[in-house]
Order: sequence, then structure tokens, then C-alpha cells
Amino acid sequence: MSLWEALAEEYPFGGMELTDIKAAVTGGNRPGAPITAQHSLQALYKACTEAAASARPTALGVLGKLREIKS
Repeated sequence: MSLWEALAEEYPFGGMELTDIKAAVTGGNRPGAPITAQHSLQALYKACTEAAASARPTALGVLGKLREIKS
């Protein structure tokens, strides 16, 4: 969600109550990648929000991808 906030420059689930946010997230709902972000960052966000934890990149993997995108 931190990546989403940085890309969107706003809070995810804006205007929702905490209990509703919890229900949404535990139900598998995630905000879509911000359309204003460059495609490589959108792809990274999508990878980070995969339903299966084993399919998500590690913290080191995210860092490596961010370094790759930066250069």
C-alpha cells in the first residue's frame, strides 16, 4: 500500500471506514494500479498485490526492481 500511496499521491480506500477496509483487503480487494504511474511501476505494484504471498516479490526483489526502473 505504501507503493500505491507514493504512486497515487493519496490514501488507498479513501473515505472508507477501517472495518470496511479490513473486510475489503481480507476479501482480496486491492486498489488498481494508479493509471498515472509509469508502466513499470504499475507492473511492480501489481506483482506486490498478488493474492498468493508466494507469488509476490521479496523486499529485496522490490528494491532491485526499483533500482532497475530508476536507471
